[in-house]
Amino acid sequence: MPEIPASLQQIIKICEKISIGEAEPGALNGLFVKARQVIAFERTGLERFTWDAIWTDKFQSLVNKLQAELEAHEKALQDLENSLSDAEPFAIEKAGRDLKYSAEAVATLWDELNAEVGEQMVMSPYPVYDHLLKVGQNILQGHVDPSVLTAFFTPAADFTIRLRAAVKRFVLFYGESSLSECAQKVITNVEAGMGALDKFLQSGQTKALDDALHLLVTTTVTMYTVMSDMGQWAAAEKKYARHPLVEELYRAREAKLQGEDLSYLWQAIKHALKLELTQVQTLLNHPLASLCDVHSQALKAGMARVMYIVQEGEKKSLDELDLPEFDIMLLNLDRLIHNDLTHINIECRLVSGAPNFEELLVTVGLAMDGKIEPEAFKIILQDTLERIEETQNNLDGALEQLSAEDLELLAHCLDCQALGCRELASWCETGDKQLLKNGWRRISASLPSTKRICAQMKKSLGLNDNSSKKLTCMRCGQQNPASARYCSKCSAVLMQLVQAPPMEYTDLETGLSDSNFEHPLPGNILKLEQLVRSVESGQAYTQEAAEVLDKLLSSAYAYRKLYINRVRPALEREQIDPSIAERFEIGMSSYIDGLEICRNFVEDPQIDYLYNGLDQASAAALELNELQTELADYF
Repeated sequence: MPEIPASLQQIIKICEKISIGEAEPGALNGLFVKARQVIAFERTGLERFTWDAIWTDKFQSLVNKLQAELEAHEKALQDLENSLSDAEPFAIEKAGRDLKYSAEAVATLWDELNAEVGEQMVMSPYPVYDHLLKVGQNILQGHVDPSVLTAFFTPAADFTIRLRAAVKRFVLFYGESSLSECAQKVITNVEAGMGALDKFLQSGQTKALDDALHLLVTTTVTMYTVMSDMGQWAAAEKKYARHPLVEELYRAREAKLQGEDLSYLWQAIKHALKLELTQVQTLLNHPLASLCDVHSQALKAGMARVMYIVQEGEKKSLDELDLPEFDIMLLNLDRLIHNDLTHINIECRLVSGAPNFEELLVTVGLAMDGKIEPEAFKIILQDTLERIEETQNNLDGALEQLSAEDLELLAHCLDCQALGCRELASWCETGDKQLLKNGWRRISASLPSTKRICAQMKKSLGLNDNSSKKLTCMRCGQQNPASARYCSKCSAVLMQLVQAPPMEYTDLETGLSDSNFEHPLPGNILKLEQLVRSVESGQAYTQEAAEVLDKLLSSAYAYRKLYINRVRPALEREQIDPSIAERFEIGMSSYIDGLEICRNFVEDPQIDYLYNGLDQASAAALELNELQTELADYF
């Protein structure tokens, strides 16, 4: 059921009570002002929502439907208000019912619209440029007024200044790197693109806007690649500290960085720490925090201490800072964040593809925090238990699909799950939270075997398991597309397993954690290699492989589409060596073919598919990486 705003829910519930004589019409007095504000907010929100979205036919259709439903929504609210003045119970009941239907329709369309935007390709790996480019494209196509661009230009211009400062520091600290010259050329071209946008804002010349979009869509992709390479170089060349931020401070001290350059370094550090602070807040507010024993107090204390040192450090000279202590403090904080996120993600992965247990996991987490009443907990628990018992009673139907050994194992797993549910139910009577932990541990221990056996049954029956193509929001339980970054229902961040703390020139400086852009270069090959190793060691199987490969393929197809729409026309317009375009298309096709070979493993789990696909994709990715460097010479 789509989520309806609280103010409208209140009106709908009162109308239902009026219809059965449990409330008087006067109970609605004073509630309409807030409801009108909600509708006005949704109208404004829809307009802003369209600024930086790609106007596909489906998106246009959804926008038109939502605009029409908002009008119907407003009319239903007005009809309800008019019926109150007439004091006719039948008219009030009908108007309330119409309001409920229109509110549900609006909420459903918002869900569909969010899902559609979540699936759209990105035009730049940096969110700030991605929003800017989409707004610019919509201005060219006549969907958005040019005045809107200013609101997106200012943060992008500030971000460009930060990128320039990061490049300048890299050149100063690692001047011996061949990346220094390349990075300076690329950031200069990014600045040229921003300059063309500024010219459009000043003059309104459409050609300036078109030139800016063509330049930025190419150079920001190249900038991302170069910044990533810079991060890898900086990580490999660390010699003073283990944490990348502290290494920067050591090198700044060595280079006697001062004035504006030092100020930009502190800005970059504070920006990086804001991302870590967001992770800490996500952990503290996560519904599974108590169940997974998140180190709440240690995270709060560690983050507060780090922020204090940064604030005090800005007032001192670099020579006065106790950098060894700061290094240890940041490493400990990163380790805490990484371990707690990993623990939560392990629980989430256990229930991935098992909707009943996904909902139960969130419910147990809420119970641990005292955020759900025992009666509501019992309802969800009973539904899960009934499904388990139904499966237990129908095990005979699995005789033809399973071996005797697997059938026995499945029966044992179901017994454990039923016992775990009964243990969870005991919490409703005693309030002992240890029962929640014990019950869930019993259930979660049985899930890997259960999922493996069920997948085997589906395969033998010729059914495709599409569950791995969905991401489940652990706040509200909503199923989201695999490529989505945010939940389409509650806008929560869809958490992914954190592999390692980020590095200065990638996540920390560029805000990559806000982006779902993945470039088909060695970073993705590393993910592919990790998948192969996990399969070899028995830590992953077809479902995990599908999750990784579908995401890589989605990114690859999105990037190829970006190339066709923007990069190739730019190459042709600038009359650049046609062999570069040809090599790119061949390399991109070879890379995607390699991923498709790996994808065969999901349907036919022979590890040779992974080995052969990895070899082909790796070779293609290296070729694409070289082409990015060549393109940097032109853009």
